[in-house]
Parts: sequence; structure tokens; C-alpha cells
Amino acid sequence: MKHKKSINEEGAYFTLSAVSAETGLSKLLLHAWERRYEAVTPQRTQTGRRLYTAAQVERLKLLKECTDFGLRISAIVHVPDDELRRLMLRHQDRLRLAPFLEQLNTLDSTGFEALLRQELQARGIREFCGGFVLDLLHEVGQLWSDGKLSVAGEHMASAHIRSLLGEFLTQPVPLRSQSLFLFATLSEEAHELGALLAAVMAHLNGFRVLYLGPGLPNDEIAAAALTSGARLVCLSSLIRRGAQSRKRIENLREILPRHTELWLGGPGFADLSPLAGTRHIADLYEFETIARLRFSAIEHKR
Repeated sequence: MKHKKSINEEGAYFTLSAVSAETGLSKLLLHAWERRYEAVTPQRTQTGRRLYTAAQVERLKLLKECTDFGLRISAIVHVPDDELRRLMLRHQDRLRLAPFLEQLNTLDSTGFEALLRQELQARGIREFCGGFVLDLLHEVGQLWSDGKLSVAGEHMASAHIRSLLGEFLTQPVPLRSQSLFLFATLSEEAHELGALLAAVMAHLNGFRVLYLGPGLPNDEIAAAALTSGARLVCLSSLIRRGAQSRKRIENLREILPRHTELWLGGPGFADLSPLAGTRHIADLYEFETIARLRFSAIEHKR
């Protein structure tokens, strides 16, 4: 049901009753937020009636939703709208991930795997890899860093996700390209799930995949690319190492076969300035799109 607006010479405004119905805030709470916190400042008619703009109504909705998630109005009342939306999304994500985190806290291996498979069934493999798994891993990593999740819980999450993704690398799919993609991480990078996620995406898109896992020295990556005839080497990194990573990438680019492309993905490479002969990939969806365009064109020329 649409609520009526009061109209004056300056445009359309929501009345107090309409705002209460639209936002779910009681009139008493609206008065309190305005008086104590200056959440919004409505205009007044000559008779003292409050009139609210559409932007003010939207802001009150955001404040209401954030407080529903447990945030205190005093802490967020002066936060800009865009940041309120980000806070709301983060809290929505935590609610969505809460059952998974509970299984990790209690080390319920069977329950955690069952939830993963349910989520995979509901989303499909593309959204499961490109969205959900990355969100879950980010939250797990943050909780571990904050001391709110045990090392055992963090390892359990990685082990189950690694095992589940590994199943897809062996599933037969129609081959759409002869181009071989090699996936690995550098010798100092032990976190492999970013590379594994990209490998699964490539496999499901019909590319030939050689997945080598974490912690490979540069000369081993280059030798594997030469032996396998890889057209593309994809590296993933979680931990930022600045100049150290840059030096290793420059060295790897020098010793890789000239025809082999080098793509970099993950937070560990996000702050590197552009490197000649490499391509930085923002996320798995961009990887999927560029891989299709780039290597379909190569296949067409053959």
C-alpha cells in the first residue's frame, strides 16, 4: 500500500504517519531519534506538522535496519548512507554465515560439510565458487585473526572446502578449448584456495587445467609451464608482501616461455603497481569473462 504524501510548493513530502508506516518506526521512537540524536531534521508546516523528504525516509529505513541487526543508534546516527548500506550488508552476510561458523566453533565436521553441500545445491557451482566460498573464507579468516575462531576451526573449513572443490576438477565436462591453464601459488604462499577456485572455474568453462597447489618455486612453475605447454599461468596470493612479491613476479615473467601469459589474482597482489607482461584479475567472474574472450580468440585463429 502506498502512503499519501503532503504536497507544498517545494515538492512532495511524507507525513509523520506515512513515515512511521513506511519505516516500521513508532512515532515515539521517531521523536526520540530526532530530539536526542538529530537523526533527520524534518521540515515543518505553519501548523507545526512534520514533513519528511524521500531521502530522509530512506535514511530512517537504513538506520532502522542497522539497529535491528544490533547496532546502537548513538554509534551510527551520523554515519553516511553509503556506509550504513555497507554495515547492513556485512551484518546480513554474518547472519547468513552464522550456521557455518557455529559448526566450525564446535568442530562439527559432518554438519559443516552438509551445510556446504546444501549451499552448493541451492546456488550452483558458479555462484558457490565466485561468491559464497570467498565470503565464507573472508569471515573465517577475520574471526581467526581476531582470536574468535580456533586454528582447528580455520583448518577444518579450508580442508572441507578444498576437498569439495577438488571433486569438480575430476568431473568430466565438454572441452571447449585446447589451451592449458596452470594454477599455483608462489613458494612463500601457503594459501591455495584462491588458485583452486579459479582452477575449478576454468575447468567448468571447458579449459584444460593443471592444478599444482601451493608453495612452488619460480623455476618449478616455469618448468611445469614449459613441459605442459601451458598458455596461461595463474597465481593467487592472500598475503601482501609488497616488494618481495614484485621481485618474484618479475623473475617469473623473465623465465616463463614468451607465449605463456601470466595472470595474478587475490588480495596479496592487489597493491602491486602494473607489471609488464602480467594481468591483474579482480575476481573470479572477471577471470571467467576474460579467459573466455582471450582464449576463444586464440582457438579461433588456429
